[in-house]
Amino acid sequence: MRETITVTATIEPVPLRSAARELSLVSRDELERLPTTSLADALRLVTSVEVRARGAFGTQADFQIRGASFGQSLILVDGIRINDAQSGHHNADLPVSADEVDRIEVLRGIGSSLHGADAFGGTIHVVTRASEGWRGGLSAGSFGAVAGRASFGARVGDRAIEGAASASHTDGFMPDRDADEKRARVRAGLDSKTTLTLAHLDKEFGANGFYGPSPSREWTQQTMAALSRRLGDPASATSGAVNAFYRTHADHFIYNRFNPALSENRHRTHAFGADARLGRAVGDGIRIAGGIAAGEDRVRSNNLGDHSYARASVFGEAQIVRGKTLVYPGVRFDTYQSFGSSVSPSLALARSLGSSFTVRASGGHAFRVPTYTELYYRDPNNQARSDLTPEKAWSVESGVEWAGVQGLILSATAFSRWDDSVIDWVRASTLEKWHTENLRDVRTRGLEFGVRHSLRGRGTLSLGFTGLRQSSSVAATLSKYVLDYAPRSFAGALSGRVGRVFEGGVSTNYKLRKDRRSYWLVDARVSRALGRARVFVDGLNLLDTTYEEVKGVAMPGRSIAAGISFASRGSRP
Repeated sequence: MRETITVTATIEPVPLRSAARELSLVSRDELERLPTTSLADALRLVTSVEVRARGAFGTQADFQIRGASFGQSLILVDGIRINDAQSGHHNADLPVSADEVDRIEVLRGIGSSLHGADAFGGTIHVVTRASEGWRGGLSAGSFGAVAGRASFGARVGDRAIEGAASASHTDGFMPDRDADEKRARVRAGLDSKTTLTLAHLDKEFGANGFYGPSPSREWTQQTMAALSRRLGDPASATSGAVNAFYRTHADHFIYNRFNPALSENRHRTHAFGADARLGRAVGDGIRIAGGIAAGEDRVRSNNLGDHSYARASVFGEAQIVRGKTLVYPGVRFDTYQSFGSSVSPSLALARSLGSSFTVRASGGHAFRVPTYTELYYRDPNNQARSDLTPEKAWSVESGVEWAGVQGLILSATAFSRWDDSVIDWVRASTLEKWHTENLRDVRTRGLEFGVRHSLRGRGTLSLGFTGLRQSSSVAATLSKYVLDYAPRSFAGALSGRVGRVFEGGVSTNYKLRKDRRSYWLVDARVSRALGRARVFVDGLNLLDTTYEEVKGVAMPGRSIAAGISFASRGSRP
């Protein structure tokens, strides 16, 4: 695990042990052995990530990292930005299924010097796996849940083709909480260095109570096309990549499905982007990397209107190795057609103390531009303001890691973040509409502790705790999103082989929220291989906990699912 290559911690990939920033990983083995039916489930394994779901099976969810709001976390899929310009509520509309994922990397802390806007609390990077042969699976369970998936991969010389499709349905655990979801994805290796990816997501779900006491309904779609060309070889003195992408997201929301005329919104965003990156070794232990990027974000909406803005950036970073010390200075300049410009410097360093201890420290600047919803949305209860300015933040952190024998890793990190001009929906009293405003400041301080142990090749144990404290010049009772966080979080997971024939795992989560609500969740999976197939049984919310991740939106109680996965010879089911 410590040799896993990452792409979120630096401009160019580096081994995990060389990353000077705090990084968490969810591996393929954990995704298979634990009951992770969606990427939202997988991210609950990382204690610094708070998943705020509206509904089961990842129907709709927000991701918050280190107390930052759902719009202040950057989501990437194979390096492509997924954050939606209409609303951060759509950032979890990922056009890949959990079965297609090789690993999930969570870069904790500010990352604007690497990836641009939105990376306040951290960056979530979903890295997909290559397919060879074919795989498939079927499952069914409580609340009328059924799901199926299939994928294939083939290679001829330098050319490769991969495809995956999945579909799921649930009747829901209460009225108007049903959901249907379909995904399809094709990736073609045009030659040894060029890759074309096409992906699509289509969701329809009952949104009862999601944004008010009403039987709402919502349809969302996400379509993405990406072209990537590798330059040189990662092991050579000079290497890099050129990437281009187009992504469009559609959102159709009816507040009351029995009276659509009351409030019906139709939004479509278009995102275009391209970047070029190049790195070169310039001396003993020194490598520099840099590049340029440009893009545009558009919205067409019956509520928000028609708007667009262009953006461009230039960025650079150095990797300096001096004995047991690694230093990564970096800087990025971003300019936006409608929001001015931002300079985001960063500095990260790591030093090995003997063979077991590593100390890390980093700091940097981040920014986020308003979404179109924050600028232009209006309904009987909400009124956006179009004069908002970008959010800004500075953050510092330091941590220590001890790597013991037999794969035991202990870590501790302390961090502080100072957010300025934070955007939130606020009001002075319940008699007023919610309206958007740039708050003066929000300060976040926190501690993170982690344990990870490879159980002699038989499995993995992971434990994590995050404690947060936030302060602001605005009272929490008048804030809709920014000051709604979990001061205490715990996540634990144990997965691996059980005896000679069984595999599986147990995961648990604890949340203590700002309003003193608290709850425990326990999920488990057990599976057994039968030739090239594997049968499994999942138990979710085994304690039958009554809880809400988003206040006012009930989550399901205990549920059971069973299924089978299968694969061709040489492939993992």
